[in-house]
Amino acid sequence: MTYGPEKVSEKGHYINVWKRVGNVWKLYANMWTVQNPPTG
Repeated sequence: MTYGPEKVSEKGHYINVWKRVGNVWKLYANMWTVQNPPTG
């Protein structure tokens, strides 16, 4: 994923949980992890 004015890139995993409200699907929750190599 790349975002922000500094063009930061991150690699990782994500999951989105959708919930049906009436006849519409809405984003209910999301989680992510970043898999950058250790620094230092």
